[in-house]
Amino acid sequence: MKFTQLALSCAISAALAACGGGGSSTPTPTPTPTPTPTPTPTPVARTLDGVAAKGLIKNGIVKVYAVSAAGVKGTDPLVTGRTSSVDGSYSVNLGSNTGLFTVEVSADATTTMADEVSGADIAMPLSMTMRSLVQLDSAAATSIKGYVTPFTDMLVNVASKSSGGLTSANVASAQNGVTTMLGFNPLLTKPVMSNSAAAAAVTDMSEKLQSISLAALSRLANDSSNTLGCAGTVSEKVACVVSATIGAAELKDGHLSISLAAQGAIRDAAERVAANKLLNKTTLTTLTGATTFTQANITVGAVEVAPLVAAKAMFTSLRSNANAWQASLQSGAVGNPFDTMSSDFAKTIAPLDQDLMDWIDITRQGMQLYKSFVDAGNKGVRVVDVAGAYGTTVGSCSLQGSPVRAIYCYTNERVALPTQTREARAAFTDGQGLHPATTLKGTMLMHDLTLTPATGSTTSFAYSADANAIPTYFNRDSAGRVVDEVYADRSLILSNPVTGNIAFASTATATNSITIDGDMPARFDANGAYLSDKTHLKISYLPVVDAASSTLKYAFSGDIGAFKKNAAGAYVSMGSIAIGAGSFLRTADTSGGLARRSLKELNFSVLVTGIDSKFAGTLTMNNFSADLSGNDYTAADVKFVGSFSNGASEFFNGTLTSKVTDFALYDGAAMESDSNFIKRSGSFVGLLHIAGRPDLRLSMSAIQLTSSAGSFSAQYEDGTNTLLISDSGALPKVISITSADGVSLQFKETDDASDVFKNGGKVASYNRLTGIISYTDGSFTSLK
Repeated sequence: MKFTQLALSCAISAALAACGGGGSSTPTPTPTPTPTPTPTPTPVARTLDGVAAKGLIKNGIVKVYAVSAAGVKGTDPLVTGRTSSVDGSYSVNLGSNTGLFTVEVSADATTTMADEVSGADIAMPLSMTMRSLVQLDSAAATSIKGYVTPFTDMLVNVASKSSGGLTSANVASAQNGVTTMLGFNPLLTKPVMSNSAAAAAVTDMSEKLQSISLAALSRLANDSSNTLGCAGTVSEKVACVVSATIGAAELKDGHLSISLAAQGAIRDAAERVAANKLLNKTTLTTLTGATTFTQANITVGAVEVAPLVAAKAMFTSLRSNANAWQASLQSGAVGNPFDTMSSDFAKTIAPLDQDLMDWIDITRQGMQLYKSFVDAGNKGVRVVDVAGAYGTTVGSCSLQGSPVRAIYCYTNERVALPTQTREARAAFTDGQGLHPATTLKGTMLMHDLTLTPATGSTTSFAYSADANAIPTYFNRDSAGRVVDEVYADRSLILSNPVTGNIAFASTATATNSITIDGDMPARFDANGAYLSDKTHLKISYLPVVDAASSTLKYAFSGDIGAFKKNAAGAYVSMGSIAIGAGSFLRTADTSGGLARRSLKELNFSVLVTGIDSKFAGTLTMNNFSADLSGNDYTAADVKFVGSFSNGASEFFNGTLTSKVTDFALYDGAAMESDSNFIKRSGSFVGLLHIAGRPDLRLSMSAIQLTSSAGSFSAQYEDGTNTLLISDSGALPKVISITSADGVSLQFKETDDASDVFKNGGKVASYNRLTGIISYTDGSFTSLK
C-alpha cells in the first residue's frame, strides 16, 4: 500500500508538471542553464540542558566527553560548565557534534548536594563523580535533555565495565537492563526532589518513582542500622551507599545483575520513603506493583537497535499484544476471562461473608448455652443474645422444653430495603401503634436453626435449619430507621430446610473447637434475591487466645460449596472453596465472637473453583479499621498470591494487591469529594498468558488521586521488548510510552498528534484520532 500511494503521488505530480505549459506552436530555443553552486550545509548547533541530582547538585562541575565508535572516551572534554547554585540545572553548547557522549558531574570545595532526609545541603565528596550518556544522531533536535543521577551513573558503569567498554552494543544492553530493573529510564527522566513542593505537582510516573528512589539512597545513608558497612559523614555515607548498591551492578553473559542484599536494601528504603509524608510529597504513596529493584538478575539484548527499527519494534509489540489480548477476550466458549472470573467468584465466594460468620457464631453460642445449662445441673440461663460489634446483637438462642430437648436459634431480621414499594392498605394495629393507610413493603430476611443434642452428649448435635423471606410492611422515622414493622398476614416464604451435624469441644467458658458437616440454608442479597439455595459446609476451626496481642485466632480448614436449584429442581454447584491447613482468622473479640468489625487478620490458603474459572493461592487481609463515621469497616491491605485459570487454561500467575490509606480520615456518612474519598491503590505482578503470544511478564499499579481521577503505570516484557506505560492522572491526562532501549512517546488526551523520539531525534509521529504511526522513512502502521 505504501508503494501504491507513493507511485500515485509521483504520477499526479508528473501530470501537473506536464500540463503546465502554454499553447505556442513555434519552438523556442532552450537556453543553456548556468550551473548553481552546491550550498554548504549550515552547521547545526545543539544545546544540552539538564539537571544533576542525588539530591540536587549545586555548583557542580560539568564536563562532556566524546566517545569513539570503539567505546573509548576522549581524553579532553568537548565543553565544560557548572550546575546552578539554585536548582542543579546546567546548560552547555555541543556545537554540531553528534554521536555518543558522556556527561560527568564532579565536585570541588563549593559543590553541595541536597539531602532529602535532613532537608539540608551537604558537601558533595570530592571523590564522587556521576556520569550519564547522551547519544545524538544527525537528525537530533537543536535542544537536547541530559540528566545526571546515580542511576545514570549505574548505566554508564555497567556499560563501561563490560568487555569493549562504551560500545554501542554495551550501551544498548545497559540501557535495556537498567530501565527494566528501575521501572524508569534514568536517561530520559528528570530528577525531582521528593520532599520539595515541586514534587507535589509532578504528574510523570517515572519522575515520581525516580525521586523516591533517589531519596532512598539518602535514607540508607542516614540509617545506622543498614548492613552496607558505610561510615563517616552523611556525605561520605551517601557516596558509600551508591558504590555499595547500584555501583556494584554488572553486565555479564547477557544478564544485568545486582546483589540481593543491595536490591533488598534499596527497595526497603524506597518503600519507607514512599510511606513517609515528610520525605515524599508526590502522590505515589506505595511502591506495590512497581518493578523497581524487585529483580536481581535481568536478561538483556546484546546489540544496538537503530532508532527506526527500535520504534517499529515498540509499536509492533504494543499492537500485537493488545490485539491478541482483545482477541482472547472475545473468543472461546468462556468469553472474557476477567468477566467470567468476576461472575463466577461473585457467586462462589459469596458464602464467605457476614451471614456465614453470624450463622456459625450463633450455632456456637447455642451449643455453649446448652452445655453450660446441663453442667450446672439443668439450672441457669435459658436464653442468650448473641453479641455483635459495638454493642449490637446478631441473634438469639433459647433452650426449648423442660427437660431441654432442643436449642432454637435465629439471626436478627433484616429488611431488604432496596425492594421496598409504597402500597395503600387499610389502617391496622399490631399492638405497637397505628399504621397509616399507606406503608412501605419489603422483605424480612432471617435464618433459624434447631439443634438436637445427641443422647448423653453436651457437645454433639444434629441440626435442621431454614431461611425465611417474609413479606413485611413498615414505616420509617425522620432518621430513616424502619419502624412499625408488621409481617404480612404471617405468610411465610420458606426455602427448603437443610440438615447437618456439629460437634465442639469447650472449657467452662470458651469454645475450643468446632467441626461442621452439613448445610447452611439459602442466602440472600441486599435485594432479597436468592444467592444460593444451600451452602454445604465441611469445616473445622480451633480458636486460641493470644494473650500477647489480646486477640483470638481461629485456625480454619475444610470445604465450602454453594448450590442453586435449576429449573428441574436439582441442585447445581455454583463453585467451591477449599480452605487449606494453616489458614486462620484473627479477631479482637476474645470472647469468641466472629463479628466482622472485630476482624484483625485473615490468612487463607484457598482453592476456589467456579463454574468456568478457578484460582489457587493464599489470600491475606490485614490492618482492618473503621472509617471516621464508624459506618464502614475494611482491611487496608489485601494480597493474593497464586494463579487464575479460565476454563482449562491458566491466564495469570503472580501477586495481586489492594491497599487503602488513611481510611480513618474518610467519612463514609458524608458525600464523597476530593477532600473525602477512599484512597485506594491496587497492583498485580506476574505472568500473563495470552493465546498466540509469548508470556508477558507484567507489572501494573493504579492509585486513586481524587474522588474521580486516578493514575496507573505498567511495565511488560514479552521476551523481545520491554515497555513502560503510564498516565499522569492530572487532567488532561498525559500518556507516556517508553521502550527499554530509549524510544519514547508522550501525548496529551487532547492533542491530535505527537512525536516519537530516540537519540534526541524524531523517528515518527502519532495521530491520536486515527491511531496511525507515521515513520520518518515514509512507512506507517496502525495501532487500531
